[in-house]
Amino acid sequence: MPVTAKLSRQFYDRFGDEITNELVDWFNQVDATYRNDLRELNELNFQRFDAKLEQRIADVRSEMHVGFAKVDARFDRLESRLETQSTELTNQLETQSADLTNRLEARSTNLANRLETRSTALENQLESRCSKLESQMETRFAQQRGYLEERLGAQMKWMFGFWLGTLIPLAGLMIALQGWGG
Repeated sequence: MPVTAKLSRQFYDRFGDEITNELVDWFNQVDATYRNDLRELNELNFQRFDAKLEQRIADVRSEMHVGFAKVDARFDRLESRLETQSTELTNQLETQSADLTNRLEARSTNLANRLETRSTALENQLESRCSKLESQMETRFAQQRGYLEERLGAQMKWMFGFWLGTLIPLAGLMIALQGWGG
């Protein structure tokens, strides 16, 4: 997109329209020429870059294929060794598993018997403590009920006293106002 050069009016007045327009046209031609040269140079550079990139990608791909082939061979060797070791370990584990199963069964039977005895003792202890706690709570609730009833009675006395203390002067004020207004 060409940019048209514009010059000030003073420039036109001093050199005249013809020379100034010719100078503007020359600037626009130079600008267009430089733009075309720059575009061509960019296209050439891009083509060289693209060619180098294609070559490097091809090189990397061939190196990757060789590397992957080596890795595949190593994985195959590793896989065969792992299968042999896996078979040996499986046999060892089966033997040890059978031995552990027998020992665990004996221990679990012993533990179950001990747990049963201990849980029975704990249940008896818990029942005893719960009964004791219930009786303590009932005693404490009875004490709290008595205290609340006592405090409520005292509060009612004070409320009645304050109510009378307010009602008597109010009644006197009403009587005084009726007598004064009537």
